[in-house]
Amino acid sequence: MSKNIVYVSSPIGQQFGGGEQFIKNFIQTQPQHNHVFIGSSKPMHKVFEELKLQYFWQSGGLEPVIPLNIILIPLSIVIGLINVFQQRELYKKADIIISPTSFTELFFVIPWLRLFFGKKILFMIHNINCPKIFRLPIVRTIVKTFFQNSSTVFVSKSQKEIWREYNILPKNNTVILNGVIISAFTPLKKDTSKVINIGYLGRIDKEKRLSTLIQSLLNVKTKKQVVVNIGGAGPDEQHIKNLLNELTIPQNIKVVWHGFIKENKVPLFYEKNDLMIFPSSRESFGLSLVESWERGVTVITSDIPVLQEIQEIFLKEEQRLTFPLDDVKKLSDLINKAIDNIEQYTSIENQQFLHNQVEKNFSFKKIVENYQQLF
Repeated sequence: MSKNIVYVSSPIGQQFGGGEQFIKNFIQTQPQHNHVFIGSSKPMHKVFEELKLQYFWQSGGLEPVIPLNIILIPLSIVIGLINVFQQRELYKKADIIISPTSFTELFFVIPWLRLFFGKKILFMIHNINCPKIFRLPIVRTIVKTFFQNSSTVFVSKSQKEIWREYNILPKNNTVILNGVIISAFTPLKKDTSKVINIGYLGRIDKEKRLSTLIQSLLNVKTKKQVVVNIGGAGPDEQHIKNLLNELTIPQNIKVVWHGFIKENKVPLFYEKNDLMIFPSSRESFGLSLVESWERGVTVITSDIPVLQEIQEIFLKEEQRLTFPLDDVKKLSDLINKAIDNIEQYTSIENQQFLHNQVEKNFSFKKIVENYQQLF
């Protein structure tokens, strides 16, 4: 049965991230429903424009993640009332309202949607952390009030536990792992006899700890040529480049900067590499890890809880290539181990195994079926 789904999102930040990519995949796998977006999120506008769906601009709320905005919560709620009134016909027709990627709506339009229309709200929590400011009594009261009367989805158990620690875990919550759309796959015969390609793909900021990867190259020991492919952009990019210039890495190791990788080029970037490395300090899920596996590529990651949680789904402990967060020496050791066993990791059998496990455990089709049970 076709449903009218309205998405609302007016975050302070305007970067395209995992939440927006999730919504794009979510919509594409449910063409039977009518999807409409209302909000100030430019990345979401771009998604709906690309999919040729309706979207409506509304002025943004004031997210109390920024401490100063706490005193402006009443103003934010008033602005939210105006926006709800302006789009009241769309909200009336909605069978379900989804709030992805930001907390602004809790202090903006959600109170009025509950009060006037009694609408079912589904919160999709893709944020890495629960904001510390939620510990404040007034903010916690608002959060608890509207979360307890809604459905909340976390993308990992590790993420859910953070909310439990803050004592604002919604009663009606569930964990639905993130995932990827499965593409046609044929394992590649990779020649690693002379050159090994190691990749990183993601935002370049302090939380991604790309500096750990760069420093680890000092102790990579192999006679083969090693090409380190860096895909992505972000505020820490120049700092990382400066760090690389200061270090004297082995002459047989070359770092190549690819910049932002367009969505349709991402699978090719993964396939180009023999190994992917993700040294992150914080992730809500770690989608790049699953995307790498889907293309048959082995990964090395930091040992933060969520990345271990994902790997534990189908990899035995001895199969996981994880290192203690920020431990440059341990990462170097793992890279050396992977290079010594590169034929095993790039074998046709291992590539197919990784792809099959993603199809079994992280297929977006399966994820959508889990969400539909909440509708």
